Amino acid sequence: MHSEQTLQHLQHMVSRISSGATGEEKEVVHILYDEIYTLVRPIYVEDERSKKITYIILNKYVSKLPGRQVLDVVSDAHLYAIRCMYNTMKKDSETGEVFLENEKEPYPYQSVSDDAKFYQSVAQYNASFVSVHAYERMPVSFHQLDKNLLILMELFCFEECSVSHIAEFLKVPEKIIRQNLAVLRQTIIRLQHAPYQDEDTQKTKTVIDIVAAIVILIAGAVWSMM
Repeated sequence: MHSEQTLQHLQHMVSRISSGATGEEKEVVHILYDEIYTLVRPIYVEDERSKKITYIILNKYVSKLPGRQVLDVVSDAHLYAIRCMYNTMKKDSETGEVFLENEKEPYPYQSVSDDAKFYQSVAQYNASFVSVHAYERMPVSFHQLDKNLLILMELFCFEECSVSHIAEFLKVPEKIIRQNLAVLRQTIIRLQHAPYQDEDTQKTKTVIDIVAAIVILIAGAVWSMM
């Protein structure tokens, strides 16, 4: 997270770039880098690839600033990054679509804050879009979430966009967005009981696995001697 002073400085630089000034583009990219990387990493997973894609997105974002009026730079950059990733997923999809119709009952709420149970459940996972350390400690099952659900999670749960805004933003029928949100909600609530990845936990698991292997070997040797 940036200080209020840094955010004000960022906003002023973006305003100047929007008005046609040059020379501050690299500093804008530098300040926004962590903000965008933490959104890119869960989608692309691999660190080096995520870094490259983050720079590509930010350089494109800054190049499109002239002539635009940006009221909230961080939110604007977030949405731009998510749209870039979504468009790439759509281009790479065999069907040409990221979100498909399903048989789920459409999600009934307009915003995540209206859904107390989902809002509470998703809060801990939103940390993965703020901190790489938090992302790396998330359960394996979170890392294995479908990328389309992660995109939806970034928009609906992290950015807290409304369903109608997401449908308009992605140019996807609202019914399909709601059906996919129903899948996301069910998945996140199930994830609540999944253990976090922790170094001490991993070490304990490794020791247990080794001990179990030794016990099996000893039992096998004893059995062969009988």
